Amino acid sequence: MISRALAGTLALLIATGAKAQASVDAAPPPSPFRYDDDSSKFRTSPAENAYARLKYISLGEARFLSLGADLRERVETSDVSVLGLRNSTADTYDLHRLLLYADLHLGPDIRAFAQIGNHEEVGRHPASPTDLDRLDLQQGFIDLSQPVSGGRATLRLGRAEMSYDEGALIGLRDGPMCARCGTERD
Repeated sequence: MISRALAGTLALLIATGAKAQASVDAAPPPSPFRYDDDSSKFRTSPAENAYARLKYISLGEARFLSLGADLRERVETSDVSVLGLRNSTADTYDLHRLLLYADLHLGPDIRAFAQIGNHEEVGRHPASPTDLDRLDLQQGFIDLSQPVSGGRATLRLGRAEMSYDEGALIGLRDGPMCARCGTERD
């Protein structure tokens, strides 16, 4: 069970990272997309900060690698009958999601991003087809960008998550979500 071993390591990094994040200058609200994270702010963090060392690995001038992970554990339980047609049976299970990512910046114009995900369902019988244990490429793309008329034009080649109309049309969640603040809307 690769996910359980990584979960312990990740918990330790998160505890260390909470202190590092508190010391970073105030930034705009985080994006729901990991590829939007600005890891360059960790460039000047103290060397003893383990979290900052993973978020900004210098590869030379204007080149760096950023590593990260997200762990989501959710326990669901239900104890209801099926419209009164049969007796209720308790059903409790764990939904596990581990996402690991690497963000490579090769100067201001070239970037590569990859994110893999491990998804498990433990305890549900039968398992839902969407909760099967598998390792997937969640995102993987290369950005090529150039300055254009006072801004930047970027060509993204690969697979990336996107959100349209603040998540109301197409988004990361099933219900409407505010992309700017990451909260659900009414």
